[in-house]
This record gives sequence, C-alpha cells and structure tokens, in this order.
Amino acid sequence: PKELGQVGGIALNNANDELVVFHRGSRKWESYYFDGVRFRDEKYGSIEENVLVHIDTETGESKSQWGAKMFYMPHGLTIDHDGNFWLTDIALHQVFMFKQNNLTHPALTIGERFKSGSGNNQFCRPADIAVMRNGDFFVADGYCNNRVIKFNRQGQYIMQWGLPMTGKYDNDGFPLPNEWNIVHSIALNEGAQLLCAADRENFRIQCFHPYSGQFLRQIHVEKKGTNGAIYAIEFASNTNEPILFAVTGGAQTSAKKIYI
Repeated sequence: PKELGQVGGIALNNANDELVVFHRGSRKWESYYFDGVRFRDEKYGSIEENVLVHIDTETGESKSQWGAKMFYMPHGLTIDHDGNFWLTDIALHQVFMFKQNNLTHPALTIGERFKSGSGNNQFCRPADIAVMRNGDFFVADGYCNNRVIKFNRQGQYIMQWGLPMTGKYDNDGFPLPNEWNIVHSIALNEGAQLLCAADRENFRIQCFHPYSGQFLRQIHVEKKGTNGAIYAIEFASNTNEPILFAVTGGAQTSAKKIYI
C-alpha cells in the first residue's frame, strides 16, 4: 500500500491469512524527536494517521486500518495464538495488547507513559514481544536496558535476564553469553523450548530456555564491515523443526541478507 511509512514490525495473522504492518506514517525516527531517551511529546504529539494496516496476502491490497492518534514511535508487533495484537512504542516506553474485538482501547498496558526506567514494570525503548500459548509473554527491552523480561498473562512480572557489556570476550571474539548490545527482536519455539533473541550490535543470536532463562547457545552471523547487525528473527511456523530466520543489515549500508 502507498500509505506505508517506516515499518517497525510485521506479523502474519494466520486466522485469516492477512499480513499486519505496524508503521510510522509520516513520522520518521530522527534524533530531534528525542532528548536522550525522552520523546518530545509536547512538541510533536501522536501520529495522526492509522499506523496498523491489514493487507490481503493474495492481492496485496489494504483491507483495514487502525491506530490513528494512539502511537508516537511504533516498533514491535506480534500476533498471538488467540489473535491478540501485541505492540511496542519506543517513545512511550510501553507495551500494549489489543483484542480483536476492541482496537480502540488496549486490554493490557505495561510501562509508564513517556517515562523510561529499569524497574520490573518499566521499559526503556522496548523493541519486541513473544507470547506463549498459556499467555505468558516476553519483552525485548531493548535499546537501553539490554534485557529480556518475562510476564504472566495478567502482566505480572515473573523474571528477567540480561547484562550490559562488560568488555570481556569469548574465544571467538564475541561478548560473553547473556550480555547484550540492543536486544532488538525475539522469537519463541515452545516445542523446541527455545527463546531466541537478536543481539543486534553484537552480530549474534542468543537462545535461552523459556521457563528458566538458562543460556543454551549462540549463533554467530557473518560480519562484513558494518554489515551483519541482526534486526529481526523468527521461527518458521510451517514445520516442527526449529528453523530460525534472521534479517541482517548495517547502519552504514543498505545491503540486507536473510539467513536460515
């Protein structure tokens, strides 16, 4: 659709074979929108346009749109097994869940509006969400806090893991496990008991046990110059095998690759 702006997240709604896009409309992520991590909301306000577009996967045409005047800097989008929409806004420092039958008011909101923090119910530019079949969910928190947080279906804190960089490296030249430099995307495969997270600026994927948070393995991605930062990951949904896709890129180049 012609009306798409910068795309923060995409997800397939398997219930009706449509693609949902979470985009930024006429707004672009520029440094002048922020004072540090604080969004200058008084000056710029919310995005006027609809920022969620439902697209027919057969025709590519827009079926419906929503989300006008609700978001400030869209980022992550996940659709769970019940068809609920999970969204992150890095300006609001919040995570939202909307039910299909009420797209005007979130059924769940976590985080303090426009206030970043590192408490159990606070975020600093949360990037992505992954949801279990029992309703528990994980948040990649994200740009500042460098952690993954797990909540129950009511939004109550369960646990977290993740550390900022310590400057120590393993034999392959990568930071130690459980250290992060922007947790940008997370993907869940419950059958394989894997919760994987894109450690964007460390050019790797780290995988953990979704119930204990125990580190299991890491996957290193080819790095060429500034290219190799991992922006998005997702498990294949049409197989029982834990096949993980990763989209990479770089801050100084337009080149992109998809790894399987």
